[in-house]
Amino acid sequence: MVSLPLATPKPINARAFAGLTGSTMVIALDADNQRFIGWTPDSPDNGFEIEGGQGYIVNVASDRDVAFVGAEWRNETAAAAAPSVTPLPTQQQTWAFIVSGHLDGKQKYDGYHITVRNLRTRNVMTTQVQDNYFAAATADLSYRSV
Repeated sequence: MVSLPLATPKPINARAFAGLTGSTMVIALDADNQRFIGWTPDSPDNGFEIEGGQGYIVNVASDRDVAFVGAEWRNETAAAAAPSVTPLPTQQQTWAFIVSGHLDGKQKYDGYHITVRNLRTRNVMTTQVQDNYFAAATADLSYRSV
């Protein structure tokens, strides 16, 4: 999980954030609807805006350093300090993932809803199709297997 530590000179979106971090996916929490939203490089758009003070789940293939460029945040409401990172056990569990895809065919599927059900946990994710693409995301911020 990572947050944008500096205010960037220009707004940054999920595609740019994935490029900056070398990530294969970006997951954000939609606080208003209390659900996760996901973005992958296969998406036809640039994804959601990355905001200061928010945490984002990214998936990188290996450890790496990321250089952020920008200025200190101004006029932001004070937020509580984030909890310390809990190291993952040696045998890592899948605690966040995205199911995404393109719907082929002549018909436009925009506006359709996709439902993904985890048969083990019975958790359900839903998302809406946009430009014949969908991405349904889930995560457990306690790092338990989803």
